[in-house]
Amino acid sequence: MSPYIHQEQRECYENYELQPPEDGAALNFIACRLMSRFIDYHGLRYTTIAQVRDAFNGALNEFERCVAGPYEQIKREQNGDVWGECVALLEGMMV
Repeated sequence: MSPYIHQEQRECYENYELQPPEDGAALNFIACRLMSRFIDYHGLRYTTIAQVRDAFNGALNEFERCVAGPYEQIKREQNGDVWGECVALLEGMMV
């Protein structure tokens, strides 16, 4: 599931005020409330549960790909790789 929805749809969802969460617990609370509202609106059924799982797994994957991965690569280059020979072996297997 991709977050890249049509521009017209984005405008509908971006025009709201939301205080940024203060910490990870508050972020988790907001995510759970959003899931709950989605289920309340669409009904508790397997399809809805699957959509919630897919959306949040997709969001986490997108976060890993676009934010966490590139950030970790920068830190790896700045501070040196932790995995050493293991990474070299894997890179050799990919050739």
